[in-house]
Amino acid sequence: MVPRAQSYCDRALQIDDSLFEVRLSLGNLYTATGKYEQAEAEFLHAIAIEPKSDAAYRSLGRTYLAREQEGNAEEAFLHAIQLAPENPAGHSALADFHYALGRFPQAIAAYGEAVKRDPDDPGAYLGLGAAKYLNGDFAGTEAAWRKSLSLDGNQPILLYNMGTVFFFEKRFDDALEMYRRAIEINPEDQTAWGAIGDAYRFIGGKKPESAAAYATAIELAERMFQVNPKNVEVASALGRLYATTNRPDKAKEFLDIALTIGSEDMYMWYDRSLTYLALGRIDESIVAVEQLVAKGYSTDILASDVMFAEIAADPRFRMIIEKSAP
Repeated sequence: MVPRAQSYCDRALQIDDSLFEVRLSLGNLYTATGKYEQAEAEFLHAIAIEPKSDAAYRSLGRTYLAREQEGNAEEAFLHAIQLAPENPAGHSALADFHYALGRFPQAIAAYGEAVKRDPDDPGAYLGLGAAKYLNGDFAGTEAAWRKSLSLDGNQPILLYNMGTVFFFEKRFDDALEMYRRAIEINPEDQTAWGAIGDAYRFIGGKKPESAAAYATAIELAERMFQVNPKNVEVASALGRLYATTNRPDKAKEFLDIALTIGSEDMYMWYDRSLTYLALGRIDESIVAVEQLVAKGYSTDILASDVMFAEIAADPRFRMIIEKSAP
């Protein structure tokens, strides 16, 4: 599918290399496959053709973020808003940027701007709730997610997020129901399949079901990694999945890959800490937790995360949480 799409774009540019939409599509294709330098070139070419395109600047910003060029990314997102201040997509893109870097108060403000401009956008409320959750505002989270759910009850990400809240509350059966509903809508979601494996594992007595869910998650994640070998979310997830299923060599391989391509990614450190934990490398797990918190992860959530139950009483783990408490 990817080679075919690129072939269509290349063919169109041979006819007319000034086609803005083709340049934009080709850039997005390069971004999806981890070819970030080529993506940047296409987006800059698109901007040269249509310098007032806020969509091109948003896409350019996402590419800069993927390359860990945070300053350039923020500049691109802000310029997109400057070009089209009433377009909620620009504010949501800026919010996603802040969220990815663990800047949750800034993300909340930007999602709020998106909601002001489109109060019927379920995605904006979804992001707003997620940012409030990681900022410790649990009541605000519930309100935002209920609003999102009322606008669109078939959002797999929202169902997954609600399942994760239940999981942290140790309501594993309820979490499992949410995760199952998510994959009914999107059966290719490796994240939800991995979460199903986790839920079965903590319910207990469901080892075959857990193993089957993890196997599906690994298969889907490997497929995604083949499409984009620079996707840090997928690489770090594979490390944790392989460690959890007792494949230490593969886990170590993806530990190295994830660190190389996404050392500044907060969620990579979350998976990294759990990967080391599953491998029995407690000291390295603690170091990864320190990095996770340093990059903005909520210690309130961390303290209640059942995934860290094995080290919850470790004095070093407790010190990280207490040291970061307000």
